[in-house]
Amino acid sequence: MENPLLLLLPIILALWVGSFFYNLQYSRRKLTWLARWLEDSLTMLGSDIGSRWLNQNTLSIEVKQGKGRIREVVIVLGSVRREFFARLITLVRGGKDSMTIMISINPPPRPGTEMEIFKKSDPVPRPVLLGLGGMKDWEVQDYSRSAPYRIASRLDQINGLAERVITLLNDDGYDIRRISVRSTTPHLLLVFNMVKLPKTDAHDLIQLIRNILEEVSSQPLQQSQKRPGSKSRERRTTKESAIRANPILSLGDHHVPENYGKPGDPSAN
Repeated sequence: MENPLLLLLPIILALWVGSFFYNLQYSRRKLTWLARWLEDSLTMLGSDIGSRWLNQNTLSIEVKQGKGRIREVVIVLGSVRREFFARLITLVRGGKDSMTIMISINPPPRPGTEMEIFKKSDPVPRPVLLGLGGMKDWEVQDYSRSAPYRIASRLDQINGLAERVITLLNDDGYDIRRISVRSTTPHLLLVFNMVKLPKTDAHDLIQLIRNILEEVSSQPLQQSQKRPGSKSRERRTTKESAIRANPILSLGDHHVPENYGKPGDPSAN
C-alpha cells in the first residue's frame, strides 16, 4: 500500500502553485486600481509624481515638489500575501490590505498639536508612552461615538480636530488603523485598512488631509508677490509641468477590467 503522504504532496504542491498565481494577479489588480483611484487627486499634493513596485504585494507612490507647506508625500499600497501557507499565517495574525500615507511639511507642526488616533485593541503608540513633545502630558480618551478608537492629544482643540477627522472618515467608509501628527518626519501619518475598495472620491480624502495640515501648521502660508508680467510665464510653466507629469503610468500593462471594483465584480469583496 502506498504511503498516504505521497498522495498528499501533489495536492499540496498544486494548491501552492495555484495560490501563488492567484496572489500575483489579485495583488496587481487591486493595487493598480487603488493607484489609479488616487491618480487625479495627487496633483493637489504636488507636481512630480512617480510610482514603483517594491515587490509583488507592495506599490510605492512618491509625490515631490509639494504644493504649499507640503514638502514630500510617500504612499505605500500593500496587499497581504495570499499564497496557501502565507494566507494561513495572515489569518492567524489578522493581517489586512493597507494604504499608508506619509507626509512631510515645512514648517513642521507647531508644538502641542501632536495627536494619535488608534484602535482600542491596539497598543498605545510609542510617542505617547515616551511622552514626546515636551509641553503637556498626553491625555488619552475614548472616541465619543461608537467607533472603537482612542485619541491621544495635548490640547482640547486638537482633541476636537481628531473627533471631526474620525467622524468624516467613518462616514466615508474608511477603516482607520492609525493617524499620527508628530513633530518629526513624517509629520503626518495615516494608515487605513483597505479590505474593501473605497466608494468615495479620492479628492475628498486628499482635501481632508490638507485641512489637517492647515490646522496643525506653525504659521499661515504667505502668498508670494508676483511681479507684473509674470502671469504669462506662470501659465507656460504650469502647462510644461503638466505635460511632463506622467503619474501612475509606469505601473505596467496590468489589465484592469472596466467593472473592477464595482458591485458586479466578485473581486471587490
